[in-house]
Amino acid sequence: MATLTQKPEITATALYKVTSKVNGTTCWYVPAGSQDEPYKVCFDGTLWSCICKHGKYAAEHNIDCRCKHHRAVQISILANKAEADRRHEQEAQMAELGQEMAATEQAVRHLSREEYIAEFAIYE
Repeated sequence: MATLTQKPEITATALYKVTSKVNGTTCWYVPAGSQDEPYKVCFDGTLWSCICKHGKYAAEHNIDCRCKHHRAVQISILANKAEADRRHEQEAQMAELGQEMAATEQAVRHLSREEYIAEFAIYE
């Protein structure tokens, strides 16, 4: 009896998101470590599907696919969302900082020579 060995994780550095212009389906292409062709993971609005063996089994039984390729896509989606949220928060902080700097610059009062000497005098 032959045993199949499968890596439990995806080591790909990039997943490719593709949206069909024909029907609007969104799919991700997950690079495969053991073959040349990437795995295609799709979401039809209800169920996730994949072209791997588990994905084909899930499609035959009309259940959600939960293979490692699907998990890689889910992690990618969550990571991208977290990065977008972080960038949005950073942009908001920069806008707030810009407003604070502008307000500070407007609040600076120019001292006359006499006021300057009185304020910063080293001799009393």
